[in-house]
Amino acid sequence: FSALAPFTLIAPAYALPARLPSDANVPNPTHIMFDDQAELVGYALPQRSVAPGDEVPITLYWRANARIAEDLSVYIRLFDQTDQIVGRWEAFPGGGLYPTRLWQPGEIVVDTYRVPLSLDARGPGVGRIEVGLFRRVPLENLTARDPRGNVVTPTIARFKIAGASNVPIENPIAFDFADQLSLVGDALPATALPGDALIVRLYWRSRAAMKDDYTMFVHLVAAGGKTIAQQDSQPQRGAYPTSFWDVGETILDDHALVVPRDAPAGVYSIEIGVYRASDGARLPVRQGGDSVDLGSLRVISN
Repeated sequence: FSALAPFTLIAPAYALPARLPSDANVPNPTHIMFDDQAELVGYALPQRSVAPGDEVPITLYWRANARIAEDLSVYIRLFDQTDQIVGRWEAFPGGGLYPTRLWQPGEIVVDTYRVPLSLDARGPGVGRIEVGLFRRVPLENLTARDPRGNVVTPTIARFKIAGASNVPIENPIAFDFADQLSLVGDALPATALPGDALIVRLYWRSRAAMKDDYTMFVHLVAAGGKTIAQQDSQPQRGAYPTSFWDVGETILDDHALVVPRDAPAGVYSIEIGVYRASDGARLPVRQGGDSVDLGSLRVISN
């Protein structure tokens, strides 16, 4: 054991990070520049879903365009769906073995971390990962810029905070959209005044793992078929895209709908549907058509 330890235990722990040529292909290109000193070329996130208390593995690909005269530190922040920090890590690159002042111009440095996710993180939900560089004296973050030179918040990826989906359904219904998801419940207002802001509550259930991030629409439709109000958004106002849903998970999704101030008194239909944002193609409803009439709303005069 003593003879092998230097080669099997000690050497790997103190190995320098991998270095790649400047033109190497890296996953998930980002090309974020920090104070014209170092560029975050890309990243790898092998695990999209993480339970509270576990770790988020992430590999960063850095490149120096010129010699860096100081030892910069890397920070990684995990934010939950409410933009609260639920995990953080700060370190010198390469576990401290390959500081930025030793980086060779043009080489890509492969830097791997495992960032703990707080036990207090609440799921299910989708968080974001922010990565940057900072100097310790004086304590300050380097400014992040996109390839066009615009100052940006260096958010590089989103990840799922895993958790139990315990959502009681108010009014059970059953409408299947292709083989992707089902509308399994709703809660609708019965009446409204012109100018009122309404909440249309939908309950979705994932039927399959989805690669696309679908958009849901809610239309308020007059008797003649004219849409007088609508609201389109990804689930939970974009905070919980369908590509992060687990199979069998139930999702509560509220949509705000504003009745026009000049809407005549009468009975209107509330229609909903699902489409792919990239091409606008609607998912067909197994029961027929490409939208669902959930019921009526009576608009009463002031």
